[in-house]
This record gives sequence, structure tokens and C-alpha cells, in this order.
Amino acid sequence: MSRYCLIDPEKYRPGGTGTPGFSKLFFTRWNVNDLNIYTELCARYVDDLIEQYNPDAFLIVTGSELDIKTIYGDVIEHIGKRLTGPNKWTGEVHVFSPGWPTVLQDDHIAYPKPGWVTHHIYQGYDQVLFQHNYYWLLHNSLPHFEDHITPDWYKKISPDLLYTCYNNQPRDYRHYTIDQLYKHDLLDKGIVTAKYSTVDQVAEPDYIISDSWPFEHLPIGTTLVDESDFHLNTTKEFGCQEFPKSYGRGAIDIVTESRVNSGELYLSEKTNKSLLGHKPFIVVGAPGYHKWLQEERDIELYTEIFDYSFDDEPNWIQRVDGIIDNIKRLSEEYTTPEDYQRLYDSVKEKAERNFFRHMNVMISGIHSQPLNNFLGLDPVNNSIEDFNADKIQDYVHNLQEGDDIDRQFQFYYEYVMPQFKGTYDWMKEIKDITDLII
Repeated sequence: MSRYCLIDPEKYRPGGTGTPGFSKLFFTRWNVNDLNIYTELCARYVDDLIEQYNPDAFLIVTGSELDIKTIYGDVIEHIGKRLTGPNKWTGEVHVFSPGWPTVLQDDHIAYPKPGWVTHHIYQGYDQVLFQHNYYWLLHNSLPHFEDHITPDWYKKISPDLLYTCYNNQPRDYRHYTIDQLYKHDLLDKGIVTAKYSTVDQVAEPDYIISDSWPFEHLPIGTTLVDESDFHLNTTKEFGCQEFPKSYGRGAIDIVTESRVNSGELYLSEKTNKSLLGHKPFIVVGAPGYHKWLQEERDIELYTEIFDYSFDDEPNWIQRVDGIIDNIKRLSEEYTTPEDYQRLYDSVKEKAERNFFRHMNVMISGIHSQPLNNFLGLDPVNNSIEDFNADKIQDYVHNLQEGDDIDRQFQFYYEYVMPQFKGTYDWMKEIKDITDLII
């Protein structure tokens, strides 16, 4: 049996034990000494794993974001060095992620896949997001929703605005989307949040607002926040499982996804919430994102209300402009809360079907299969015990509770396998509902 080591960024990236502060990686320029220290930490981490375990292969399992270069690049480079030379290691490197971006954007060079890496398309983190968001909805109520903790879980949204658009981390394409909403007098048609960009960053001691304000049209000093006591307004920590209290106020969602480069087809908690919340939505995402949702995720597009002709545009600015055109058109046709209700009701049945379609994909376990197949775990010929996290340690030397593989197999073992018994109350609740659609 092959034995593997899972690369754990918490052991070497900024913020982990013995490493520089996490914020340096994303929000400041590193000096040469910082970079050298970080490179040495990554090398030491790899060398220690080789010395301790001499694994058959290193595994990188990152079903969430796609920033492979930032999070794993130095480790991958050092593994490449260990594949040659007098102190040669003879294993393999396998990366499981939603995609491997290979394009240029904003003068940043995307990370080309090294020749010593085998890449596998893997969307397994969707399952974790699904269970977190679903669990939250099962145990919380939202204004503008009917009581939804019922066996059929159908909800009635009563919107009084055209849209919602929630933004956490600052990104150029999010700033542009917000700026265009303001430019075209659409900001007051919905709820737009961008607390980090319009409040938190401005409060930083070295932030020069006149030089660094990320918007062209939105007036300097504008604050974009949701209700005052919402989680995102009281802490910088993002609880991706939570739905904003105002979620049901918008008839549609403008989703600004985590990635927008070519090939970065990834469904984060943002799109997941629209699907679970029975909301029609339009996405600022990678080229072809809506086509991917339709063909790969079995999601029906909302062609009754959206023109998706922008979807294949290679430039994200053009894709955002296409979305803004949609919102402008809808804002002219629908102007009152009664109109917004009519808009939502016109696609409500489709939103409900998409909820169940999404549910079916999640409970199928299909997104786990690339990793299962690699480990030789066949759900037909293997017993449920083979998918237990304790048994997975037969394959992975350094498995830890809470890492990506552990969460993947906990979900699969407890929820996807046909022999599911349900040891957690919340999983039993979900199982009661999904029995309706299986």
C-alpha cells in the first residue's frame, strides 16, 4: 500500500507556528529577509517530512481557493529540488484542486504547473461548504423568510429590494462591480456590503484615503455595511456559514465569487448560499461560469430574467459590464416591492428545483471521487469502514483532525455512503430532508 504525506500550509505559511505574521503575505510587501526566511521554512518543512516518513508521494488537497502559487508555491519548488541531486527523493507530487489557472491578469503572472506535478480536478470542498451553510439554515431563522425548518424546507422570500450583493475581502473585480452599481444609480436598488474596503482598510494607520480609495465613482468615505449588529460588521473574522439577516430582502443575488480567472471554476459558499437559499442569482466569476453551472452542476439558468451573453467574455471587466446591464434593465422594469415579489415569484419554482438539483449533486459524493479513486477507495467494493478517518491514516502518514482530507472523509463516511446511519443530529435532519429527493 502506498503511503502519502499531506502538505499542511498551517505548518509553514505566515500565521503558523514559528512563521512571520499572516497579514504580511497578503497585505504588505515582504522584504528580502522575510522572503528568505519563508523559503527556508518551506524547505525545512518538506525536508523534515521526507526524513521522518519518506512518503511515496506528497498530496496537496485544496478543494477551496485556487491560489496555489501563494499558498503552496515555495513548497512545490523545494520538492522539485529534492527530486534531483545527491540527496534525491524519488516520490511524486499530486495536487487536487478545482483548477490550475494559467492566464495573466492585472500584470500578475499566474502559476504555471511544474512538470513534476500531477494535477487532478477536485471540487470536494463544496461538500464542506454545503454542510456548513445548510446546518446554519436549519437552525436559524431569517427575516423575509417563512419558517423553513419543515420537512419540505420550502421557503417564501418576500423581497423589498431588487438585489443583494455581499462582499468581504477586497478584490479589484468586486470594487469595479460596486463602482458600476453606483455609477448607474443602482446602489439604492439593493443592499451592497464592502465593510473591509470602505471601513476597515480606511481605518488602518498607514492608509492614505485620497491615494488608496479603490473606487473611481463611489465618493471617498462612503461606508457600505449591512445591519449594524451583523457578524461581518462587528468582527474582521468571516463566518462563511452565516447568512446575512437581510438575505431575503433582495429578489436576486449578485454573487462576486472568489476567483475570476480563466479556468477558475469554483463554487464557494457565495454561490452555495444562493442555491440553498432558493435565490435566483448572477455571478461575477470565471469565463463560462454560468455555462459550467449548467453543464457540470445541473443548475438551470434563469434565462427568463438574465441575458447571459456576457458569460464567455475573456475580460472580467466586460463580464461585470454585462451583469450591470442586466441589473439596469431589471431596475427599469421592476421598481416597487410588489414588482420585486413578482420578479422572484416568476422564477421561484426554478429556484426550488435548483436547490434540489444542488442537493442531489452534493449527496452523490461525486466530487470526492478523484481523491477516492487515487487512494483506491471504491464506494461499491469498499465497506463504509474503509472511509472512516481512522482508516484513512493507513494511507496518509500525517493526517490531522480538521484538515481537508479529514473533513472530506468525515462528510463522505457519515453522509454520502449508502450505509449512512447518522451519528450527528444535524446530519440526521439533513438526511430526513434529502430522503424526499433521493
